[in-house]
Amino acid sequence: MSNTSLSDMNDMDDRDSSRALNNDFGRDSSIHYPRFSVMERRNSSIGGGSVASSKTYSVGRRPFNRNRSSLASTSKYVKAVDDIAKLERRSLNICWVKYLRNLDDQREYLPPSKYALPENMPNQSFLSQLQTHMIRNFIVSTRNLWSRLLDSSILVLASALVCGINGTLEVTNEDISTASFYILMISDDYRPLMSQFSQLFNYAMSSNSDLELFYLTIGVIVSLLVALQAARAMVDKRVEFFREAGSGNNISAYFIALNITTMIEYMLQMALVAAVVFWLRNTLTNYSVFFVFFGLLAWTSSAWSFFFAGFIPPQNLSVMIGFFVTFSGLIFGGGLPPFDYGFIYESPVNEVLCGVVSPTRFFTESMVVSEYRCLPEQSGFTYNAAIATNFSESESSFSSLNYGLRDVDSIIDRSCSGWFWGALPFFLVGLTLRVIACILFHVQHRDEQAKRSFWDDMKRHGKIKDYTLVAGACCLAIGVVGCTVYSILKGEMTEATYSR
Repeated sequence: MSNTSLSDMNDMDDRDSSRALNNDFGRDSSIHYPRFSVMERRNSSIGGGSVASSKTYSVGRRPFNRNRSSLASTSKYVKAVDDIAKLERRSLNICWVKYLRNLDDQREYLPPSKYALPENMPNQSFLSQLQTHMIRNFIVSTRNLWSRLLDSSILVLASALVCGINGTLEVTNEDISTASFYILMISDDYRPLMSQFSQLFNYAMSSNSDLELFYLTIGVIVSLLVALQAARAMVDKRVEFFREAGSGNNISAYFIALNITTMIEYMLQMALVAAVVFWLRNTLTNYSVFFVFFGLLAWTSSAWSFFFAGFIPPQNLSVMIGFFVTFSGLIFGGGLPPFDYGFIYESPVNEVLCGVVSPTRFFTESMVVSEYRCLPEQSGFTYNAAIATNFSESESSFSSLNYGLRDVDSIIDRSCSGWFWGALPFFLVGLTLRVIACILFHVQHRDEQAKRSFWDDMKRHGKIKDYTLVAGACCLAIGVVGCTVYSILKGEMTEATYSR
């Protein structure tokens, strides 16, 4: 008995198929029907027999139609299977009815009475969710108190080591002035005297490299440790965040609550760090300056962790944060050439680039200027406009060292209360990064939140309210970016300053 393939018989009816088998292979030919699961497979060769017989039979026949879902007799087979299933279900139903009639107590088998569907529970308001998340974060922080204390101890120890290596503050030294006293004796013309200012006040200006190096070093170390803490917080709460988002809770409420609770922890840590540095450094300015700028340093450094967590995988987040904060803090912080403060103030593009990218750019400059502003007028950094009538802002030691060139009018006034021109752009950089990070959390990782992709969801289920929220978020992001750029470039530099 020979076998044949059915691959070329799907366009024939049963009579043509039988006639073809009899003519080509004799009356002893038979068709092997496979299992139903095999017959459901499309575009597969089904049947018995040798490959040669299948090829011989297919010669001169119509090609296999791949658009057909089954073979010639599949429909009959499927119909027979459905009929058998119906008979089995009917038989089971009849047996159950007979069994139920013979029961003495049928109450537990009766259908329940009609009842109203439960009402949909309304979602909590934004403020309620924000409060709930904050309380829960504080409880978790309290349970992990030992870990928080260990992190704080590492920050304080690192700051103390940097202060111990660099020693106490020395804003002046014993460098001998190289000014020409012959020129200084000329009294009828003050203009030649201006050329000797850099040599005359060299005893105070020459200490700027040590000041820059100290604040740049401690700024990079503190910002790196804080950024790594923020990265760990994002990775630890990643599953919790996706669970909250998949449950329909407000992502923005969760994100804002996490920022608030973590910043409270970081501000407490910065209070300790500022106190240690203020005490060991023996600084000229007051403690509030240290607290404000160390707090802003933690604010901006942690913002970079939230920003990168929106699109960097969690297993690579710590490495990315460590590289970026260290590299940008050292290279674009203004304390090292070639990207020093002269390069930063060379063009608005450089100012915006270094101000946004580097967490230490405003920190280092603000702390150095705050120290020098406390010096008396004879140091060349500050002066009394009522006495020095021929002295302009462009001739001060601040302009010679390229410090605070956007605020030359107020920087020369002597004060030991600090210099806060860079506080506003410093704060707005961190705020901008957080706004962009919040938008990224709404758009990225939608599959892990049990949601469709953002664009697909907006295309299928987007309403006017949703489009309004998207437009509002875009306007908010553009607004904070614009405010940040404006705060960095606010103030005008004189022509003398531009020519440096």
